[in-house]
Amino acid sequence: KEPTETETGVKAFTCTRCGETKTESIPATGSDVDVTEMFSDVTKNWAYPGIQYCVTHKLMGSTGGDKFAPTMTTTRAQIVQILYNLSGDKTDYGNYYLPFTDVAPVDWFYEAVAWAYANDIVAGTSATTFAPNVDITREQMTVILYGYTAKYAPAFTGGGTSLGQFPDAGSVANWAYAAMNWAVGNGLISGMGSGGVSYLAPQGSATRAQASAIIMRYCQLIGQ
Repeated sequence: KEPTETETGVKAFTCTRCGETKTESIPATGSDVDVTEMFSDVTKNWAYPGIQYCVTHKLMGSTGGDKFAPTMTTTRAQIVQILYNLSGDKTDYGNYYLPFTDVAPVDWFYEAVAWAYANDIVAGTSATTFAPNVDITREQMTVILYGYTAKYAPAFTGGGTSLGQFPDAGSVANWAYAAMNWAVGNGLISGMGSGGVSYLAPQGSATRAQASAIIMRYCQLIGQ
């Protein structure tokens, strides 16, 4: 069902292997759409601005029916799909070769992963695996965002800052340090309070609500 200016649309997906179906809400085209009216699990709390932004800009959608699942942890495939949507790339990646044995052409995220791999935005967790359904860590997310920036908005790859204010800065992986430095310096990632101390938690996961807030800040950073 196509969306109208005032009514949301619906997109249905059917797995060609098992026959399972899922639906995704398509936001109405009007600028006054309120996601709290689209999703029964979204309220006007701290996460509302990010969810509102990502849904109305067609970067994120429902996880099925009228659910956004704001507290669900974000997977590697979901983050790649969000950035694929943001890129606006219209190339057909449906037949693009991927070395990953855990990503198949029938998967809903295949073209997004193929796009990210083809454009050097993300690599696998090994030479033959991508781990699409594994929860993405905060440091993995920053690396992917930084890779996207280098490709699509290179003027915004600066602005990094020291991570010395975080007591767990030493736990950031070497391959993620520069990206985390950049993300903190540009206000995309902030510390997570615990016992009055702010931790970076680089190996921690991110909920869909948290991811939507980060993506909104990122789009504001690059002026998109």
